Amino acid sequence: MVLASLVVSGRQRLLILRSTGEIWPINTNDVQYIMPSSLISPGLADACWSPELVSLWAEGEEATSPEMAEAVKPMQEARRKAVLILRKVMRETERMCGKMIGDIGRSQFGGIEGVWNKIAPQDGPSTITAREVAEFILNAHGPATRITVKSNTLPAYAAHCLMMNRSDLFLADPVSMAVNGVFMVRSRAEREDLHRVTQLLNSQAVEDQAVLARFLDKAKRVVRLARKAREDAPEGEFVEVKHDTPDWTEEERLILSALVSRLYETRTIQTAEQEAFATNIMKMTGVYGDEIVDRAMLPKFLSDLGVIAPWDTLKRSEARELARRGSEMSRLKPAADGLLQGNELDELRHDFTHHKVFVIDDATASELDDGLSIERIPGTNDAWIHVHVADPTRYISLNSDIATGASFQGGSAYLPEGNVPLLPLEVVMKELSLGAEFSRDEGRQGTMTFSTRLSPSGEILDSRVRMGWIYKPRVVTYDSVNRVLGVQGRDTVRPLGTPLDLPSQPKANAQFSAEDAEDLRLIQTFAQAHRCRRYAHAGFEWESPSSNLRILTKLPELSTNIFDPRLLPARPQIYVGSPKFDLTVTPLPKTWSGLPATLMVAEMMIMGGRTAARFCTERNLSAPFRVTRKPTPIQLPGQKAFTLDEILAQRDPVSNTIDMSIIRSANLSFSSGEASMSPGHHWVMGITDDAGYVRATSPLRRFDDLLVHWQIKAALASEKGLGGELARTISTEDMTRFVKRSDPAQRKLRRMGITANEWWSAGLVISRLRNPRPDGYEYGPGWIDPTGPITGIISGPTSYGATSMVKNTTPVVIPALGLSARMPGRGQANFQIGQELQVKLIGASQWLAPVIDVAPVES
Repeated sequence: MVLASLVVSGRQRLLILRSTGEIWPINTNDVQYIMPSSLISPGLADACWSPELVSLWAEGEEATSPEMAEAVKPMQEARRKAVLILRKVMRETERMCGKMIGDIGRSQFGGIEGVWNKIAPQDGPSTITAREVAEFILNAHGPATRITVKSNTLPAYAAHCLMMNRSDLFLADPVSMAVNGVFMVRSRAEREDLHRVTQLLNSQAVEDQAVLARFLDKAKRVVRLARKAREDAPEGEFVEVKHDTPDWTEEERLILSALVSRLYETRTIQTAEQEAFATNIMKMTGVYGDEIVDRAMLPKFLSDLGVIAPWDTLKRSEARELARRGSEMSRLKPAADGLLQGNELDELRHDFTHHKVFVIDDATASELDDGLSIERIPGTNDAWIHVHVADPTRYISLNSDIATGASFQGGSAYLPEGNVPLLPLEVVMKELSLGAEFSRDEGRQGTMTFSTRLSPSGEILDSRVRMGWIYKPRVVTYDSVNRVLGVQGRDTVRPLGTPLDLPSQPKANAQFSAEDAEDLRLIQTFAQAHRCRRYAHAGFEWESPSSNLRILTKLPELSTNIFDPRLLPARPQIYVGSPKFDLTVTPLPKTWSGLPATLMVAEMMIMGGRTAARFCTERNLSAPFRVTRKPTPIQLPGQKAFTLDEILAQRDPVSNTIDMSIIRSANLSFSSGEASMSPGHHWVMGITDDAGYVRATSPLRRFDDLLVHWQIKAALASEKGLGGELARTISTEDMTRFVKRSDPAQRKLRRMGITANEWWSAGLVISRLRNPRPDGYEYGPGWIDPTGPITGIISGPTSYGATSMVKNTTPVVIPALGLSARMPGRGQANFQIGQELQVKLIGASQWLAPVIDVAPVES
């Protein structure tokens, strides 16, 4: 039973009462199934806890005072009553599970196995829900009246429990099980492969034992070869060791594929089918001696076997596997051809070719999907700001195979070792990225253009959405625009040394005329006004010191998807060497001299999203509107309570940003951003009008933006009297289905990007603790010794272990390196958020979850 939603160590958690009587904090993604709240009355639930007890629990203490002990008594009685109800639900669930196991029919092997046997495809996964499984079982004998099962009821929960216990047959959605309720049905081929690997380990047959013995012998030789090669190799570029590496047989590849799949199916809401044999195989090789052999050892084992490259975070493969499995599970039948002709709606396009369009981005960016132009309105101080957005839906239809794959991937993944684009790059770069060179349409480029009339005070006076033409937009960099705007750039530093062979970056060499400069400064003025008006009464952005880690070493090509058994290497690929890193840190500015180009462009994109939302709202179109509720300050005993107005008052007047430590110390409870089919307020962004907000300006990188474009185009075509498929808007039901598919995938991709950066950062720390000053770098006055004391800032409250023997951990930010770390300790820690202290890097690990550890320096 959920008692409360609260912030623990800066993260959203649910406080739950278990049927055992224990109270646990859990991640919101760990919720697997939601039963009706009517099972337990709100009054009884409220009586089970108090903020005072939560405060004590968060500090690792117990209610020992007589006053608190007396106050606990009625709570304990309330919990006892609630626990009795929870246990009754469990007993009823067990009875229903027993009924279902007995109701399937003798000819189908019985129980949940019978369901799988009836529905499992031969190749490629499919999907099913617990509700559908419950209906299948309860109607197995063909009752006179068909039994219908509703979601979130006891029969559906019983089926859910049966399926969760059989990960060899059904895999739960690892991201949003409670929301989607979708299980993947393993194919017969995949189950046979898993069964074959288990059989090889347990079989008494001579032939099977010989197969396993040959694999183990090869594995030992490969691991020893890899170790010796790495010990003997000097630092430098990665080089493949090709001699003395054996080929893997088909059955050996089967074993390796099963081991690799364990690294994709990492969530712990189900017991992994591969867990037992993965550990057994590693132990049977005998190559790890006294080391602890567990799941955390598996990536190292596969790297030693030359299956996983030493620079592979696996996130690129995860992104592609996410899309692959999703596409295979889809019940859609995509069109055979993924592209339209591109001229189907060109008669609707407005001519913006006389506009000077600025496409402003980072010097290294390739997928350019937005540009800006300004149009003065004679006789007024108002102006039209036009946001011109790349138009991939000109060629890609909603029912195409490209769109289907993109819907399951959700967005582009940006990783240090390489990116995974949402759309095929040959499609994007040929004609869609703004500024691309082509001869079609006399060099004009099709866009979706969001136009907003702004007053000097930033008020939105009017808006229009049109398909457009632009011609030869000017592609310029943030740095060059900042120089024109007179905004002081934020200098980056290299605290661990400057690489001697640092690749030269494209220079911000754009030449701006006086008219160009005047246009850019006017856009900046309107952006600043719109930003201040938007944040007048709500919302903020937060900042903390950031780092950017680039891999300068050219990495050899990886398998496009290591989790696809067909793409597993046919022989070990062992590499020696080490990458060269370029770590740059961008300190927080003490003051803002003006709105920089990055924030100016971002503000105009937000304005474009508001204009797109207004278009959809006025026409009652379903769209993935983004909404967030107002955060709630949590009052805890012994801590100062901050009101939202007090927090908003601490924002920077130019940027409206606020220091992250202020947010963390305020102990705010944030609701996660959601997609809604109808407009709502987005409080964190300061958008509180009835039109709402949608994301529509990055269609080359986000599937949600594509959905908005398809919806707007259909409405524009219909208003012009055009018929056919391109004038048919997406229904609310279909839009909901698409968003439920893409939104969790997009969140997962964002988490992948964060984890990949943390993985490489941990690798850099490991490398520099071993060799603080490697060759190939220049070490100037700003160099920081990674083995010495360094200033850290407490960035969140201490998390306490369940027993006195388990270490607590305190999150720490190291501003000089732009890195986050944890500080293990024992007992109670009296740190304050924002407190500075001297720490020392003591270690890091990359698998399974990358972490950097620090220890306080004794004064």
